[in-house]
Amino acid sequence: MANPLPWGEGWRLGASSHVHHALGEHFFELHLTIRQALFVQVLGDRLDIVTTELVRLRCGRTHQCRICQTLRLGSARDAGVDGAMTAKIDHYERSDLSEPHKLALRVTDAMILRPDLLSAETVSAALAEFGTETLFELCLDISK
Repeated sequence: MANPLPWGEGWRLGASSHVHHALGEHFFELHLTIRQALFVQVLGDRLDIVTTELVRLRCGRTHQCRICQTLRLGSARDAGVDGAMTAKIDHYERSDLSEPHKLALRVTDAMILRPDLLSAETVSAALAEFGTETLFELCLDISK
């Protein structure tokens, strides 16, 4: 089977690994799925850079990651993410951020704080706003 991923073979678990034996015939399928997910997570471009930056900063603040809290992506800055916008992240529900940005931050909070509070209404709104593939990329951004 030809390698469907653009970066080539990359890392690989050996045929003698206990993981390979435990998964049996599903090993290659799982291996390929993980590699595809990593590719999307690192190089995904479906989600706009402003939303990506707001989500990244929300995650950094929630996890108290000093690097994430202080790092600013140049492409996000070029797209209009400035100090005034990032100051709205902590109180986004009461802010004038766009509804798609608020929705992305709601999904972010639910995934990292209280997944049990992710309402069907929020899921439906997120699917309608972002679509399945972009929402998948958002979830991968949150889990980085």
